[in-house]
Formats: sequence, structure tokens, C-alpha cells
Amino acid sequence: MRYYLLGALFLLFAGCYGGSQLPNAVHVAGIVTLDGDPLEGATIAFAPVDATGRSATSMTDEGGRFNMGTLAFNDGVVRASYNVTIAKTEVDTSNLVTDPQAYYERTGRPAPAPKMTYIVPKKYNSIAKSDLSITVDEPRDDLRFELSSK
Repeated sequence: MRYYLLGALFLLFAGCYGGSQLPNAVHVAGIVTLDGDPLEGATIAFAPVDATGRSATSMTDEGGRFNMGTLAFNDGVVRASYNVTIAKTEVDTSNLVTDPQAYYERTGRPAPAPKMTYIVPKKYNSIAKSDLSITVDEPRDDLRFELSSK
């Protein structure tokens, strides 16, 4: 009886922790450049074209490199077709109001929003406007998204 219980516990833990939770997923990695230079700190997202895919995201490192993940970092991408968006913004916090309520009471106006600068052109931030797409059908380590600020 004790061995059956141990066997059942082993199968339970193997089911919870073993194997991929993302069947049909493949490793997808690459590099993003802006005007020929590696783009650090950009968010890249794969949005499925149809119901066969699942959204995947990553962030680029200092060399512009990314490893896509669907449920967790670097766990891969489900084989499907995707529209791709890439975004990077910087927020100017120099005019950040630390106490919006006090600002409102003093001025009678809402606190100003921090200024946001788009590092990557806005067209790449929108599924409707981005011309980037990919079909994932095999593992890839060599994807290149070469963006232009023009």
C-alpha cells in the first residue's frame, strides 16, 4: 500500500512539474535593430493571426537580442502565424507630481501627465499599422527585425 501511495505521489508531481505546458511550441529568438544599432529595452510581442496561435512576448537585452516566451520567459512560441509589434518608450519624470491631490487643490487642475517619448516609431507599436509579421513553423535563433526611425 505504501508503494502505491509513493507511486501516485510521484505521478502527481511528474504531471505538475514535468514536461512542457506548451505543446507544439518551438524556441524563437533573434535581434532587433533600430537604424542599424541593437535596440535595448524594447518590448516585442507576437499576436496570433488566428486561433491556432497564442500571444508571446519578450524584451530585448543590451545587444538587441530576445527570446520569446508564451507562458514563461523563454518557453517558446506555438507554431502559427503572427503579427509583430515592437515598442520602446521613455518617460520624462522631471515634471512628475508626487502628490496629485495637493496639486489639484492648489491649482484646480489635474496633475500633468509625464511626457512620453516614442523611441521606436508608433507604427511598430500597433498591430493595425505594423508591417511586421512572422510564421513560426520551426525553431529559430536567427530572426532579425530591422527597424527604421524614418
